[in-house]
Amino acid sequence: MFLNRATEGLAALFPDLPPSSVRQAIAGHDASFLTTLPPDLQQQCLQVLVESMDRVFLLGIVGGAVTLLCGLLLTHRKLEIKVVAFG
Repeated sequence: MFLNRATEGLAALFPDLPPSSVRQAIAGHDASFLTTLPPDLQQQCLQVLVESMDRVFLLGIVGGAVTLLCGLLLTHRKLEIKVVAFG
């Protein structure tokens, strides 16, 4: 999810750059071109990456909250289990 959103965002900023170079820059393998950009473009790239990370962490937080809520709503009662013999 992070890689897809970040790739889409950076590809929109750099339409002439091949997608493989964008993915390598996100992964940190070839981020040298990011350091040579003007400060305003660096800020836009950073904004794209931060927004992509926000979505990933937000999904985890929402999932945790739903799990906690479901856990709190469970009823505490004894289960009646009947043993069945096979064979």
